[in-house]
Amino acid sequence: MKIICQIRRSKKYFETNTVSLPSNFTKTYAMYFNLRMVAWKLLFRMSYVEYRRRLAEIAFETIKKNNFDDIFLYYDNKRIEKLDLGTLVIPVDEDDWFSPDLVKTLRSIEDTYEIIIWHAYHDNNLDRGKYKISTTHNFRIVSSCCYGLKTPFLEKKLRTHTNISKEGSYIIPNLLSFKLANPGGISSLIYKNEVFSIESVKKRIMYHISLNLNNDIIYPEEFKYGYSQYKDLLRDLIYSARFDHGDMV
Repeated sequence: MKIICQIRRSKKYFETNTVSLPSNFTKTYAMYFNLRMVAWKLLFRMSYVEYRRRLAEIAFETIKKNNFDDIFLYYDNKRIEKLDLGTLVIPVDEDDWFSPDLVKTLRSIEDTYEIIIWHAYHDNNLDRGKYKISTTHNFRIVSSCCYGLKTPFLEKKLRTHTNISKEGSYIIPNLLSFKLANPGGISSLIYKNEVFSIESVKKRIMYHISLNLNNDIIYPEEFKYGYSQYKDLLRDLIYSARFDHGDMV
């Protein structure tokens, strides 16, 4: 079984670093995205694009630690259509990390499943500075970095993890991915019944930065390298702040 990694980004974004909203964004997500952009410019001198570029470099290091048969650096439907029948495609965002054991574990599974799902660490679920582990079993929606699809499949399932159902899928009990509480991510803004303003978005961004700079957090051994690099990025982000960052770093 061939296993391909598909990074979720457009060719335009990959080649030009031009950030734009995906076509499948709802009006609500577009509103969150625009609020994020305004708040980001008010908070930092480091551009959002530069932050995302460096974040992607860290994620790519975790991808390279796995023995994927190929890595697709941006969406290319024609290339996917040419894949052999039964090729397993693993989508990933720029703020998601893979365990170095991911591909090895996937290759040990019988080649009979159309969708494979596994568990992830979620670092926005902390209990007194230590992990309160969340897994895909406990989520109504399958996480964005926790599934693979056998060709052929509907494109929307590759682009959006909310289109993945746990019903009929093979679920691996292993923790094989890591989801960051990323201050540059849109999903970190979405909280039920909360009304957002620029000020509330700024507070949410700073909350996620302080969360990741907490030195009491115990990170899994296989993700410590990525986390060390990520902390360096967040420190640089804070040093670029347009406000007095005090002792945050």
